[in-house]
Amino acid sequence: MPTYQKTRYQRSTKGENAEVYVGNPTAYTAQASPALFEANAAEGEIGVYDSTTGALYTTALAAGTKYQVYMMQDGKAICTAPIIHDPTKTRQANYKAPVKQVTTVNFSAAQLAYSDAQIAAIQPNSFNPVNNNLEFVLIETTPGNYPYPTLSYDYQFNSPAGLTTLIILTAIVARINNPLDIIHKDDGQQYTASIASDGAGGQNITITSFYYGQHFRVALRGLLTGGTVTYTTPFVRGIGDSTSVGFLEKEGWVYRGIPLYYEAGMRPEEFGEPSAHTQTALTYNVYHIDPYRQSTEINDGVRNFRPHIEIIVPVPVGASAPLRAASSPDYTLGTVLGFTQTP
Repeated sequence: MPTYQKTRYQRSTKGENAEVYVGNPTAYTAQASPALFEANAAEGEIGVYDSTTGALYTTALAAGTKYQVYMMQDGKAICTAPIIHDPTKTRQANYKAPVKQVTTVNFSAAQLAYSDAQIAAIQPNSFNPVNNNLEFVLIETTPGNYPYPTLSYDYQFNSPAGLTTLIILTAIVARINNPLDIIHKDDGQQYTASIASDGAGGQNITITSFYYGQHFRVALRGLLTGGTVTYTTPFVRGIGDSTSVGFLEKEGWVYRGIPLYYEAGMRPEEFGEPSAHTQTALTYNVYHIDPYRQSTEINDGVRNFRPHIEIIVPVPVGASAPLRAASSPDYTLGTVLGFTQTP
């Protein structure tokens, strides 16, 4: 299961309210009306109904149709406000696996020899004319909420008399991997690292993001400046993995006024939380619906139209039946919202 971390520098930046309806891996509803849906639907069952007639939709909506998305939550039917279907404001985001960033830093045999010679020239406890600083810096570039600063983790050695470059590089790798290192005291370990011979007398340090969704840059300073940085594997944020869908589901709870945190005397275990529909063994296709409402603000005699909320509907998807069958929630919901589906 992918692992994400929400630190003080890695918060949600959606910037808008979201209603979230996470479907369970049951068939798209067959209940013919909202009343029958409330009476008979299974937990997490999804359906789309005409907001005027109450008719169930199983084929593509026509532009301008007014509809509502229903989901069964803890024995009660919950639904969106009426939405006027506009295909240009509905998006289908198919599952895409997240990938961690991997970066390799090579120190050639010549670079190691040069650094070793410079270190050997250092006289302990005296003025040293050579650059006696070795810095390996990992700069966090994962976006956070403005105006938080960019984090950087500066692993450095000063006045390393009597050591070799390889010993220092090995110690830097150990620091990166140590969750108790002083540099990790605020945010914990953020990366993993390894060191190995490059087969030509040099050394490769490989850095991997500790969490999905992270990306970073590498800066080399002092006697390490001659290293070569290669961004081997770019990060992929991914779509529809169970961890990110679980975060979305909880964002939806907050929008509905359900507390998740110990603030202002709120205690979730006292007041209760909804049943979570996200399942760790599943992957999801995610549907985004951007309904617009008419604003009361008028500029230059023209009434503006502004987004109210985003409606997000993650539904389970699979490579084969039953999750890719024509009766699956993903297949039918996608068809209703106007997307071409392939069982």
